[in-house]
Amino acid sequence: MSAVPAEWAEHPLVRVSEPTWRSPQVERAPGALLVTMATEDPGRRAALGLGDAVGLARLATRLRGELSVLTMPPEAWDAMGPDDVARLALPTRARWEWMVTHVAPEPRPGESHVREVDMSREREALADLQRRALPNTYTSLDRPGTRWFGWYDDEGAIRSMAGAGDWVHEVHLGSVATEQSWRGRGIGAALTAAVTRMGLAATGQVSLGVYAANSRAIALYERLGFTVAYSADSRRPG
Repeated sequence: MSAVPAEWAEHPLVRVSEPTWRSPQVERAPGALLVTMATEDPGRRAALGLGDAVGLARLATRLRGELSVLTMPPEAWDAMGPDDVARLALPTRARWEWMVTHVAPEPRPGESHVREVDMSREREALADLQRRALPNTYTSLDRPGTRWFGWYDDEGAIRSMAGAGDWVHEVHLGSVATEQSWRGRGIGAALTAAVTRMGLAATGQVSLGVYAANSRAIALYERLGFTVAYSADSRRPG
């Protein structure tokens, strides 16, 4: 039985995230939902907020205990008093957009170069590209349930990469990156379009997270049919 009130159960982020929540605790205010859940770090919980900024701010001020991360829309953080924000002791912050599509993108030039990475033979090559192209990614090569795809040049070298996880409730793309010297040639778009169509065929929904400051990537994803479904400000301990 869902721990989330019926009016929130079909929110696209809740619908795909709830199956992964461990021991969720739900708090509500008018128009707002705050869920805290257990993490792999004993004694720490994660929290996710949706909806009305003022209501979320009120709920967040009641949080007790150590948090590994608190994610809410930026407006909710702005609605909190500075003393309440300081008490949470979460100085490290990241602004990002959760984007979603349910419509298959048109084929892009170069998609014939896209294939799934054979992790038994090509793991180190993929790890090397990830270290160089996107060293601060949250999507590790060891993430459970994740398949990896690459765009390969004519010599068989991986020049662009993308992880695709879940494959049950949706497909979530992560660690989408292109080697610097190969950027601007459309290979990242070809890779993303190809994997997005695979994900939609499998589950009907594909999502991804992108830093809010990365306007170039956001514009690309919008051209591929993605729209922003949730704007997030995630804050963590220092």
